Amino acid sequence: MAGSLFAFISGLAGTFTACNICVFSAIAPLAAEKRSVGKVLTPMLYLTIGLVTVAAIYGAIGAIMGSNLPQLSNARLGDPETGFPVRLIQSAIVFVTIGIIFVLWGLISVDLIKNPFAVFSARFPKAQLLFMGALIGGFLIGRPFPLFRKMFEYAASTHNPLYGSFAFVLSGLGNILIMMLFFLLLTYGTGGRFERWLQAKPGRIQALTAVALLTGGTFFITYWGLRVPSIFGFGWWPFINW
Repeated sequence: MAGSLFAFISGLAGTFTACNICVFSAIAPLAAEKRSVGKVLTPMLYLTIGLVTVAAIYGAIGAIMGSNLPQLSNARLGDPETGFPVRLIQSAIVFVTIGIIFVLWGLISVDLIKNPFAVFSARFPKAQLLFMGALIGGFLIGRPFPLFRKMFEYAASTHNPLYGSFAFVLSGLGNILIMMLFFLLLTYGTGGRFERWLQAKPGRIQALTAVALLTGGTFFITYWGLRVPSIFGFGWWPFINW
């Protein structure tokens, strides 16, 4: 029970990291039109399904593989004391990949590049929410923070794939809880004013979504792809010694 609570808290704490701005990019599409309670919960459900699917699968894999996963490795690339930690290499690969996807998605949102999945999206409009949820679930594959790492180490030590899945799902749900509450507050706490504001100008929903995706995606690429490797001597990033 303590491990489960810790898993949820580790996800909740992830809400306050810089990368989580991408999570809030889902708010504008969720609140795009006036809905009944049931129709408000439906898109939230699709987002959650995408997240839970990725979290559950990776949690089970983590519990089975344990310390063999790069994310739990203490090895370093190069010098054993100062080299690039293998777990951060996994973080860099995962978050840069997600960042590229977010940047492309943001550009597609404002029609700066063509959507190669336009026909599929039109046929299955909820697929975008599933995909967004899956990408948020993907944060767990890259997240290196000590709080999350402790949760992961404990889940892996059990070698129980069911508990691993459960712990990761709780962590993922904690990561979107505040966003979901914020969305409900905007939907019901403003008496419909937020929805009317979104619809007041054509393209406002797409613009807000694009800003969040482009900001978060650019952060992923520059921080994890440039700044973090530069700390260990790979590439260059401006550094100020305060």
